Amino acid sequence: MDAKLLAVFLRVKKICDYLRHRASGNLLGRPLPLERRANVPAGFGLVVRFTLRDAEAAEGFDELVSRTLEGIRRQEHGTVVYVNHSVPGEPNVRLFYELYEDRAAFDAHEQQPHVRRFLEEREKFVSRTDVTFLEHIDGKV
Repeated sequence: MDAKLLAVFLRVKKICDYLRHRASGNLLGRPLPLERRANVPAGFGLVVRFTLRDAEAAEGFDELVSRTLEGIRRQEHGTVVYVNHSVPGEPNVRLFYELYEDRAAFDAHEQQPHVRRFLEEREKFVSRTDVTFLEHIDGKV
């Protein structure tokens, strides 16, 4: 993972930590007692790097993502984080960080009409897609 991608990932991870603290009632960020840690789900996550064809494609892609996010916000309660990032110094790159409650929530996300539409329409903007699935090892929850 390159340094820019890692920096973006770490920023988003911090947001995810906050959301998990909020969900668990642990807003102060203190370590949870061991008996509560086992009850906090690890979630299911991925990072997607899109290389876009050109500046015009980047603009169209961002508009498509914004329309897709409307459906995600309204209908996908199992989607914890879904963020579109630009990458400084790489104007034709977008990076998604996605975190779901579990694999079932991700599978449900993939079947939503707004997501199916995104998957079809994105092809006219994208020249390359790299997906990295994440496995939880340890962390602050």
